[in-house]
Amino acid sequence: MARVGGNLTKDQIHEKPPITLPVLTPEQEKLRSEGHRINQGRLGIGYQKEKPIKIYRAQAKPIKITRKTLADVHQVLVGQTSTKKKNASNLVIIYTLKAAIARARAYDSVMVNHISVTDNSQEDDEFILDDAPATFEEDGESTIDELKKVDLGTTEDPRPTFLSVSLSTEEEVEYMSLLHEYHDIFTWNYTKMPGLNPRVAVHKLAVHSSVRPVKQSQRRFRPELVPEIEKEVDKLIASNFIREVKYPPWIANIVPVNKKNGQIRVCVDFRDLNKASPKDDFPPPITELMVDATTGHEALSFMDGSSVMPFGLKNVGATSQTAMQNIFDDFLHKRVECYVNDLVVKTKQRSDHLLDLRVVFELIRQFQLKMNPLKCSFGVTSGNFLGFIVHHRGIEIDQSKIDAIQKMSEPRNISELKSFLGHLAYIRRFIANLAGRCQSFSRLLKKDMLCDWDESCWNTFNNIKAYLTKPPVLIAPIVDRPLLLYITAQEKSVGALLAQCDENNKERSLYYLSRTLVGAELNYTPIEKTCLELIFAIQKLWHYLLEHSTNLISRTDPLKYIMSRPILFGRLAKWALLLSEFEINFAMRNQRLANFLANHPLPAEWELMEEFPDEEIFLVELLPPWEMYFDGAARRNGVGAGVLFVSPRRDLLPYSFVLTQNCSNNEAKYQAILLGLSMAVEMKLPLLNIYGDSALVIKQLIGEFKVKKLELVPFRRHAGELLA
Repeated sequence: MARVGGNLTKDQIHEKPPITLPVLTPEQEKLRSEGHRINQGRLGIGYQKEKPIKIYRAQAKPIKITRKTLADVHQVLVGQTSTKKKNASNLVIIYTLKAAIARARAYDSVMVNHISVTDNSQEDDEFILDDAPATFEEDGESTIDELKKVDLGTTEDPRPTFLSVSLSTEEEVEYMSLLHEYHDIFTWNYTKMPGLNPRVAVHKLAVHSSVRPVKQSQRRFRPELVPEIEKEVDKLIASNFIREVKYPPWIANIVPVNKKNGQIRVCVDFRDLNKASPKDDFPPPITELMVDATTGHEALSFMDGSSVMPFGLKNVGATSQTAMQNIFDDFLHKRVECYVNDLVVKTKQRSDHLLDLRVVFELIRQFQLKMNPLKCSFGVTSGNFLGFIVHHRGIEIDQSKIDAIQKMSEPRNISELKSFLGHLAYIRRFIANLAGRCQSFSRLLKKDMLCDWDESCWNTFNNIKAYLTKPPVLIAPIVDRPLLLYITAQEKSVGALLAQCDENNKERSLYYLSRTLVGAELNYTPIEKTCLELIFAIQKLWHYLLEHSTNLISRTDPLKYIMSRPILFGRLAKWALLLSEFEINFAMRNQRLANFLANHPLPAEWELMEEFPDEEIFLVELLPPWEMYFDGAARRNGVGAGVLFVSPRRDLLPYSFVLTQNCSNNEAKYQAILLGLSMAVEMKLPLLNIYGDSALVIKQLIGEFKVKKLELVPFRRHAGELLA
């Protein structure tokens, strides 16, 4: 039985609150009597309010309905038009475009009370949304090559390092011979570190002259830590890494940190000094691309550089990365991947790996770089690089990170909940729809909110653990193959999946992406949410999308929504500018993958803007139609036309045009209305009221006047085609 009622603001668990089930409405009772099954969720999901369902249209009285199909509503929207009494010089033409209900802005909102109705027959597989499709998963647990300890020294002076146990006897002899030949590039103690060649990189401690030095007050430590701290400091002094200074202007405290092996690492609290130091803007490499570049190789060797630089000092990482890139510049992304002091030598063919190692070892010796042999492993097929397991098949989550999450108990307070979410954030690339899965936790993190740990939170907590028992294996993108970007949007979250077909034409996942909608984003229409997810995916995955052509797969076409606008402004203009950098094509595809990415537990009442389950509408509220005002004028100095659009929310969109050919005043007015109608068709306006100040043009368009002048006949014919 799930424990519920835990108050996250206190370290205690309250008793489980009683769960009450809502009563079935008369409509649900009728459905049950017809043989349908009603899913009686414990949280009230699948029940409908007793409030009657209504449809509002303009200022008319509410019309009570129970069920309407899309075809019925389409006929209502197309067939009904409103007229306004105007004088002869200001007549109104009201026409309906073919796609009367295609645009979401035609409705202010569509509210439904969700009813979960399940047919007694077996469900179609097309609508079963699993956590991940079977074609996107691989069986088997995360595996790392087992290592064997080898000694490069003697009995009196042992010098251990590690080799893969999968090496044959001949290979092991060759590896040992190479390691003995280059044993001087490794260091087993601090005294054997002469320092990096200054020609490679030098770290300069720059401090703003206007900043006043800070002397931190002395920090006290537990008595059992003092001997270990003194031992570590003595080692640094003996190795000439640090020295005593009299009357220092800056004083920072020591911060001991426990290592995995039980020892301590002596760090320093450099926060005050870091504030006074300018930032080194050397761009760090993209870790995701480095991890991807390490996959697909038969032989790998992992090395860790011995560092003298203190932890926590600003710009240390930039200096170290500069040094590594200067040393391995010609071999980066070919034979070597390096991030600060983590180094990987990779080889496509296992037989060539020793040759690549020799080249790398020679560079390390030349520039006096030292490796930590206790953190090195040679000749392996898989290993841990930057927190992920890389091998020839792809990328996996480090099993230790999964175990840490599996061992977590239910959060008892906000701090423990944030710790749990922090562990998930590190591996979010592997979790489909992480934002949607953690939706029930969002209310617990709001400021000044006292929420209890209820059953929905308990289910989310355990569902995530169950998902991590068999996480997906991701692959690196293949050059010259198009990418597949699945995107979808729902009420409170958006999700995306970047995939690609492998050599066997089997779709494999590359990256899972999701986020929660906040603030005004919750009020976006479904197509705007889809556009938002596309932009979010581009911003997060631009390093993938720039190198490949991308096929976009979604329920609606956000590219057409953005790029087909005749005039772009505000948010849409920014999105269009960003999209112009990428080669993205919209493709129709089965929506099974796109659906599960942002699949949330449905609340009892949710807002549905565009897509109607079972092709039924329960409530529609129509906005006023768009308005268009047109005018044209011919003068001696030129001919011009003007068009003004007024949105249902009374936003003004004015446009003016200069006509290159001279014409009469009536022709100019026809040109103005043709320009306006063309823009309206491009904008896909469902309803439009057209106003003009020319009685002749208006009455010719509505058929009251005949067109006597031959030069006006083509204009009248083209305008009629646009109105139709």
